[in-house]
Amino acid sequence: MAAALKSYRVDGKDEEVEAVWNTINEKQFQKNVDVYNEYILYKGRQGDLASAEEIWREFQGSDLAPNVDIYNSMIQICKKAGDSERADALLAEMQQKGVTPTVKTLTELTFVHVNKKNTQRVDEIWKMIEAGVKTRKNKYHTDPEDVPATVPSSKYFEEVIRMHDNLGNTSKADYYEEKMLYHGKFVKAYTWISYGNWLNLPVKPEGIEVTPSAYQ
Repeated sequence: MAAALKSYRVDGKDEEVEAVWNTINEKQFQKNVDVYNEYILYKGRQGDLASAEEIWREFQGSDLAPNVDIYNSMIQICKKAGDSERADALLAEMQQKGVTPTVKTLTELTFVHVNKKNTQRVDEIWKMIEAGVKTRKNKYHTDPEDVPATVPSSKYFEEVIRMHDNLGNTSKADYYEEKMLYHGKFVKAYTWISYGNWLNLPVKPEGIEVTPSAYQ
């Protein structure tokens, strides 16, 4: 059932999603965590945050153990609702229940706080991301260094740098720019990245061409 819900959700077939969900309820099929997760994601995509919360409460009343995916989905709901306190509470809850947050979890949580312009909390979450490190050689550098085993996407760095830049926090924007470039994450054009920094990259990523006009 979860696979059907996901397929219809991804394809934007709302009527089919509702039909599957109604069949599950009418025939009293047993729901697993993936079924709940898919329906929460569906309601979140619709913007029906109240229904998503209702399904979450139903899930919490079951005997099912939560996994990282359903927590990630609920943090996405918090992002749409602009509820940073609830998002932080969900992170604390999942940790208490022994569910390990992933980079995706912390990325979604970061976006919640970026939207609220909570720079201190964004920086705290970045430290949590960096805490999950292992020693390996980064292909853009010659010396081994502690770097996150998994780093966020370019979108993560884009949102964080743009937030700091818009707030006039130049030093912080530069800090995250350096982190982005170090970890091999690139975006073609930002007004707040200098063309000189691009020229000084030790290794240029393949398939990306940047000209000075891109930064104007």
